[in-house]
Amino acid sequence: MDFSLIFMIFEAAIVGFCIFSATYKKRLFAYGFAFAFLIYAFYDFANFFNLPVEKDVIYFMFLLAAISALFGAIFMAFEKPNKSSNKKYKN
Repeated sequence: MDFSLIFMIFEAAIVGFCIFSATYKKRLFAYGFAFAFLIYAFYDFANFFNLPVEKDVIYFMFLLAAISALFGAIFMAFEKPNKSSNKKYKN
């Protein structure tokens, strides 16, 4: 059984939730994760439909995805907590 279609659906859902989080919740680090999973979804889409994509392009896209996810993780680690989510830790 080929799970590529299921992976693409999950990856698209992750991209959607990350964009929602970035735009409506003001979590800018989520753009990095959205871009990374968008690249993964494109890769699965290209494989599923046998699109001719050069190996070097795929390697470069995965490099961009890794860098994007790394910056997303760094920005997430250094993000200041919102006042609403930090109610029990008031000074």
